[in-house]
Amino acid sequence: MESERNGPDYREERVVEREKIAVGAVGDLPVGRGATVELSNGDELALYNVGGQFFAVENFCPHRGAPLAEGILCEYTVECILHGWQFDVRTGKCLTTDADIRAYEVEIEDGQINILIDAKVD
Repeated sequence: MESERNGPDYREERVVEREKIAVGAVGDLPVGRGATVELSNGDELALYNVGGQFFAVENFCPHRGAPLAEGILCEYTVECILHGWQFDVRTGKCLTTDADIRAYEVEIEDGQINILIDAKVD
């Protein structure tokens, strides 16, 4: 007989903590612009200022790896500079194909921009 913990319907749950990464002051990123944010593990995110709201997504287009922080930003859509793939910076949803990218929560605290990154804990 299988125990409840290791039975076929048991799903291991992992506690997810969020790490707050301070990336700069609100005034450092002008409205309508994007910037590259490098994390301590070497990963890169693209950070955008859309009308005073800040959004962060993975920095590289899944098509050919172009940096999305250098893309063309039009309201909530960024267009890859290589082949025109478009992404919603609020959700990471690809508007061109089904190749979505990850979006990250951004908080503003005392004039500082913070990106919340999930950190899995076993």
